[in-house]
Amino acid sequence: MGKCPKCGEELDSLNQICEASVFYRWYLNKEGKMMSEMVETDPQESTEWLCPHCNEVIATNEEQVEQLLQSKDKGIPDLETIKEVYPPYQDD
Repeated sequence: MGKCPKCGEELDSLNQICEASVFYRWYLNKEGKMMSEMVETDPQESTEWLCPHCNEVIATNEEQVEQLLQSKDKGIPDLETIKEVYPPYQDD
């Protein structure tokens, strides 16, 4: 189980943002009351997965999702973390 690179919480799942077209059928029931039911959905491709704890985007493809969930460490480091761990080389 990995950890969120933004908030540090342990991850056992991620939330995926997925836009979709949803089609409903509207009708009057036997009592004359307006009713609706979902008939079909047409999901679009998603490119963002969020931490369920802080709701920050922490992955942009399925490979990153798998890496985060299987990771034993802090997951995929963000750019600021990389800069802290590996400061730019300076020739004296």
